[in-house]
Amino acid sequence: MKNGKFVEAELAKQRVIQLKQIEKEKNLKELKTRYEEIKNQIEIEQKEELDNFNKTWDERLFILNEEFNRQEISLKESQQQEIEEFLKNFETNYPQVKPSSELLNLNKILDQLIRKKE
Repeated sequence: MKNGKFVEAELAKQRVIQLKQIEKEKNLKELKTRYEEIKNQIEIEQKEELDNFNKTWDERLFILNEEFNRQEISLKESQQQEIEEFLKNFETNYPQVKPSSELLNLNKILDQLIRKKE
């Protein structure tokens, strides 16, 4: 009779160990599932934050490029006006000088010498 209770106690002990193992595996599985859910949620939030960041900087970059283009056009226009004013002023203040007859004669002689040499 003692032997029967001993065997019964041993079976109960094994059953308790088995149930503890099942409970441990169940808790571990729940913990892994919860971990994966939290990880996925963090990844989604991180992607959204990155998308928002990229969108904000794309908008800023677009605005900066537009401003750059406006300033470039403005600078080109003002430089063109300055060039035109300079040329007008130059033509007015410094009239074209005609070459002297002596210079023309020397150029003609130089041309003739070059032709003879060829």
